[in-house]
Amino acid sequence: MINKVTNLFFIHRFPFTKEAFIRDEFQYFIDLGYNVKYLDISSLLKKRNFNSSYSADLETHIIQFSSRSEFTYFLKNNSEQTLIITDVGFRSNSAWMYIPVFRLKIPYIIFENAILFNVNKTSKSTKLGIKKFFKRLSLNKVFGKPYDIVLQLYAKVIVQPAQIIISTKTKLSSSRKALIGKDTQLKNVASLDYLRALNISDISLVNEPYAVFIDQYFIHHPDFKTNHIVHYFTADEYYTELNKFLKVFSAQTGLKVVVAAHPRRINEPNNDFEPEFDLFFNKTAQLVKYAEISLIHFSTAINFSVIFKKPFLLLNSSFFKNSSVEEEIKMLSGYFKSSMINVTDFLANNDSLNLSDLRPCLYQYDKYFSLFISPENSCNESFSKTVLNFIQSL
Repeated sequence: MINKVTNLFFIHRFPFTKEAFIRDEFQYFIDLGYNVKYLDISSLLKKRNFNSSYSADLETHIIQFSSRSEFTYFLKNNSEQTLIITDVGFRSNSAWMYIPVFRLKIPYIIFENAILFNVNKTSKSTKLGIKKFFKRLSLNKVFGKPYDIVLQLYAKVIVQPAQIIISTKTKLSSSRKALIGKDTQLKNVASLDYLRALNISDISLVNEPYAVFIDQYFIHHPDFKTNHIVHYFTADEYYTELNKFLKVFSAQTGLKVVVAAHPRRINEPNNDFEPEFDLFFNKTAQLVKYAEISLIHFSTAINFSVIFKKPFLLLNSSFFKNSSVEEEIKMLSGYFKSSMINVTDFLANNDSLNLSDLRPCLYQYDKYFSLFISPENSCNESFSKTVLNFIQSL
């Protein structure tokens, strides 16, 4: 047992965003009187410098750390009345983070959101995995790995299980299973996207028929910078072609095209998209709900197309050849039996689109919904309610 919780410390694998602020219900907890902070150790976990710059409204909620010892010292001085909430699994590169948590017996909640599934693995997927492994190698990782493994072995000896593990997945990953104890509560919940969709406004943000492009922040996203996504194209190549396609798409279909901007785009150059395409931030669900169609590469925002039973068109490109991007798009196309076009070929051949052919395969939608959005026997308890119920039980 611990004293009444007053500090809620969130830890993610990547730098903080406005989307995370909303999803984690920061303002709700703040309004209840909690000291809510995001502990930014993303560069220490990834061993990469993200050069994160935060807007003033976010910066007040963030504590950044430049070393592991600085993070440990902070926890030692703030262990009382503290609850940690994190999506970081227990791995060799994160064991150091858990050691002070275990030693100080700080209670913590793990949450795991379902990411894009992996089906129809091919030999090409294996080759990409090998490429990704070598591209992500760095001297820091190579020389630091033995020490990290030693820390992981030590952390296993002193492990303190999680109080609660909240997951939208039908099966927990091994990095979460390692944190289960006999008293750990396992909560299988519906996707946060589903819970968000239940509360969407009944008013469209666009006053004319439109299509929404789901921005994945190519190639500024941290996954590109850490080589988690293998790619061989530049931002200039990608956005030049994309803008041209969106113009042609709009002209052929008569639909206005708007962009559901990636939440990380706020702190990066906003001139990737041409001025005629309106950008909306943190409004993806609402935009998809009222759109005639969504234009997608492989974003998890495909969840909203499934929830609202809306058609989508998958956009491939010759620039994506032999990349993780191409593999992910083809995987989704195969699973959903959905339309996919190569934007490069489409523009070169002056092809035409027929939106009447783009009807959702509802059987696949229903299957996907039950597996990845709202699994059977899941509860629709909100994230904040789960956390507050635990705090009140202490």
